[in-house]
Amino acid sequence: MPAAPPVLIVDDDDDVRETLQLVLEEEGYPVATAANGREALAQLDSGTPPERLPCLVLLDLLMPIMDGWETALAIAADPRLAALEVVICTSSPQQAPAGYPVLPKPISLSALLEVVRRSCAGSGVPPSGGERSTRSRTR
Repeated sequence: MPAAPPVLIVDDDDDVRETLQLVLEEEGYPVATAANGREALAQLDSGTPPERLPCLVLLDLLMPIMDGWETALAIAADPRLAALEVVICTSSPQQAPAGYPVLPKPISLSALLEVVRRSCAGSGVPPSGGERSTRSRTR
């Protein structure tokens, strides 16, 4: 059986990335991380097979190099990526781009897991998170 697609966490805060990664991996979700939009887009480049694209992108807005607004626009403009589920994670929900779901920071773990379960349903990960991940952290 092919591996489930990952959740891509894009946030410049190391602690936020690592905490979200730990929580999601404990629930059985594969995770990829990026510290800014440019890193995220590099992971989503045209060499990535469609079945390995993430089931969800958790996207911070305020990041150096390439912020969340630019990243969201780039994803939406790319026909290969436009269908990706993007959720904005920010402490300023009123500043989120229109049309995107928002997880306000600090992120509620129950809200996070609900969004991930809904977005990644059918991705090969048990909805209860019953299989615990033993993979090392993706860096």
